[in-house]
Amino acid sequence: MSNPVWGMLAKSQTDPETIEEAIIRLIAAHEADAEAHIGTGKSLENHKSAVTLDHPVESIAPNKLEQNFFNKMVIATSLQSLDAFEVSSVETELNLGGVWINTSSALNNQAYLADGNTEDFKLQFNKDPILDCEVKFSYVGNHDIYLGLGDQALISDGPFVGFKLINGILSASIWDKDGNNETAVQIGSVASGIFLKFRAEYIHGVGGKFYVNNSLVATIQNTTPDGQTGRNFVLEMYNRTEGQHLAASVKPFSITVNN
Repeated sequence: MSNPVWGMLAKSQTDPETIEEAIIRLIAAHEADAEAHIGTGKSLENHKSAVTLDHPVESIAPNKLEQNFFNKMVIATSLQSLDAFEVSSVETELNLGGVWINTSSALNNQAYLADGNTEDFKLQFNKDPILDCEVKFSYVGNHDIYLGLGDQALISDGPFVGFKLINGILSASIWDKDGNNETAVQIGSVASGIFLKFRAEYIHGVGGKFYVNNSLVATIQNTTPDGQTGRNFVLEMYNRTEGQHLAASVKPFSITVNN
């Protein structure tokens, strides 16, 4: 009498499925289970909650790091000095948490905060720039406000990716590399007197993504800013209500670009 192959035996007298078939079926079900190993005390849950994850030295490749000195440059401002900025403001006030600028109450008076127009540190839109900033406006009524990456939008002398706030309505805005044509998507009204988080991302060859308070609010498929401009950051405001000044408080912000 030959010895039977264990894996080819039926599981029981009432179930003809072989043991080998059952093993294959159970392994496939385990691999398809998205929640495998995430329960309390299981391996993935422990990996996620561990204070320190130990890996071999130099085991993480530079291209797996989101922000590092190998493939990205992060410009993080402290705004404790305005030496690197161009400022036009009736009154400028530096605080520990940022800077405050304002217009006069005269009709069409302008105020702006922008980094200096420099040849060595031009913003290049083919390097996928990202702006993260937090700003509070004193009024969002009958005024014109531009906030974003690139040249001063209303002067229209170069590319711009960011936000515009016109008569209290916020829009995402992209200007072409010559500053002649604009593509805009209306977002809606915003409140004054509170800090809002703005994020503008430009993806080379694709277009822009725009976030307010960490929520995606607009997407623009537009590749026309693919050039370079002397300024990286601009906040520009025009007072359109005589007798009422317009003010903005700006917290330290960051700009990220690919190297």
